[in-house]
Amino acid sequence: MNPLRPALALVGAALTVTPALAAEDVPLPCRPTIACTAEIVAPGRAEVELGYAARRIGTDFQHTTPVLLKLTVTERLQLQVGTNGWTFQPGTSRYLDDTVFLAKVALVKQSEAVPAISASLAMATPTSVGTLGYRPGVDAQGIVYASKDVGPIHGDLNVGLNVLELDRTPRHQPFAAFSASSDVGHGLTPMAEVYGFAGAGRAAPRDVGFLAALGVAVGSWCVLDVGGDVGLGAQDRSFTLFVGFTALSPRAWRT
Repeated sequence: MNPLRPALALVGAALTVTPALAAEDVPLPCRPTIACTAEIVAPGRAEVELGYAARRIGTDFQHTTPVLLKLTVTERLQLQVGTNGWTFQPGTSRYLDDTVFLAKVALVKQSEAVPAISASLAMATPTSVGTLGYRPGVDAQGIVYASKDVGPIHGDLNVGLNVLELDRTPRHQPFAAFSASSDVGHGLTPMAEVYGFAGAGRAAPRDVGFLAALGVAVGSWCVLDVGGDVGLGAQDRSFTLFVGFTALSPRAWRT
């Protein structure tokens, strides 16, 4: 599994919870989806994301346990570290997936006329030997994010590029994703997303899909999410089921 493929692990659409609060005052999940929000929480706040995903590959399931830690340093800068965690597929592989280090910079705040815009750069370093003794290389990723509220709908558009196996023969994998979500009250936020990744050889096969999820706000500090992801292309993965939560810490400092 490509550690820089953000689905179900490291980056995703922000579920719009509790619209009476500013985005910096509520969790902004980077799961369960691919398309991330361009916004970040307030300086001095940290977010912890934990989840579980089961991907149907051929006749078996691949299980992953994604973890993501985020810390907003200033109004413009957020640092992240994460991994797809312990990954195993019966009879095929068991390994700790790569660790990803990411810096995200907020460039433009959302207004009536323009969307929020941000950009990020990430590096992934191998943690252990993967499937059938294959050891992943060092990967890099760049993403541009745009987010906008239009009436009751919150939209997130991401365009990015994975550069895989930098320490060998680099492979380039462009991708794009768009998600839409809406707060329907009672702390519930359904969302839907379409995405596509170009093929990049053995390191990352082509992947196109549709994802649907439901976010449930637990007060203003935690979001639970559950959903499914259906592959629409010819990839080996047919569908994925996932569950997770995102918790927001108290504010430790102000800038």
